[in-house]
Amino acid sequence: MARWYIIHAYSGFENKVRDQILAEAERIGLSQLVEAVEVPTEQVTEVRRGKKIKAERKFFPGYVLAKLNMNDDVYHLVKNTPKVTGFLGAGNKPQPITEAEAARIYAISYGKDPGFYDFYRAMQSYRQTFQNGEGASNIILSPQNAYLEKFRRGK
Repeated sequence: MARWYIIHAYSGFENKVRDQILAEAERIGLSQLVEAVEVPTEQVTEVRRGKKIKAERKFFPGYVLAKLNMNDDVYHLVKNTPKVTGFLGAGNKPQPITEAEAARIYAISYGKDPGFYDFYRAMQSYRQTFQNGEGASNIILSPQNAYLEKFRRGK
């Protein structure tokens, strides 16, 4: 049964790592064990030279998601890929993530609100506020800081 794993790679080389894993799996005949390799990205609107443009940004820089039927051959295929430092997990044993966690990452990656990923939304609000230059008066990073928002608004 294929499970989702998180691969740690050099930051900035995520797409190359994805392509190398898929190419090497095809070359040595393990493509049936490597179901998917994805780099989580999101669509953002950036201001460049005074104009708003849509851009794609990695929201887990340095990490690649892979759906693998793990065995020794697949483990060594990924581990020996250039620019890969290892799997997320304790020690030398890769630890899979749950389907719910993978679905949450996919929902963010495809622009859908998963509803239960509040921290991500708070951080997006935090980033958007400073990118748009509106100041920090409308940011709530945690429920413990909610009183600051009320204090700033005078309520």
